[in-house]
Amino acid sequence: MPAFTRRDFVRFIGAGVAVVGTPRLLALDRQKAIKKALAKRDRAVLVHDNWVRDPYVALGKDGWYYYTGTMQSPSFVENEETRNNTGLGTSTMVSSMVRLYRSRDLVNWEGGDPIASLEDTAYYKKFAAKYDQTPAKRRNIWAPELHQREDGRWAIIFTVPQPLAPDFGAGHLLSVDSKLQGP
Repeated sequence: MPAFTRRDFVRFIGAGVAVVGTPRLLALDRQKAIKKALAKRDRAVLVHDNWVRDPYVALGKDGWYYYTGTMQSPSFVENEETRNNTGLGTSTMVSSMVRLYRSRDLVNWEGGDPIASLEDTAYYKKFAAKYDQTPAKRRNIWAPELHQREDGRWAIIFTVPQPLAPDFGAGHLLSVDSKLQGP
């Protein structure tokens, strides 16, 4: 029998669905549990293990589901305090980039790469001095959304909290074509 931890042995999916088994079986059971919960269409379903607030999923014209939200910075180190965080405040966990995952079935996700940052906005060009004076941990993107236009191009919108707001306030970016990739 392969070695695995107790944490690997019992996983909780969504609201109380326990999955028991080896890591490989866990992955298969987890996929089945997610598909079953999605089919019911009666509650929110945890489809991704990464920390995220304000999740946003959009179905593209190419048949892929695209997923983003307020996400952790890659340099973020999780600890007990931040794991139980219920408010964003001025934490160092939020990223200054819009990260993107994609899936064909809402169960198996790939990606996580940054596709946009505050430095890609027109606001950055206009308020670069204020941005550069702001500590990196306070350069946050909150609640990004993805919207595909009729012509296939993608609009990315998000909010920016203090201290960059109200100068930055929000961001709006438009892709050059139908590919949702960055920069």
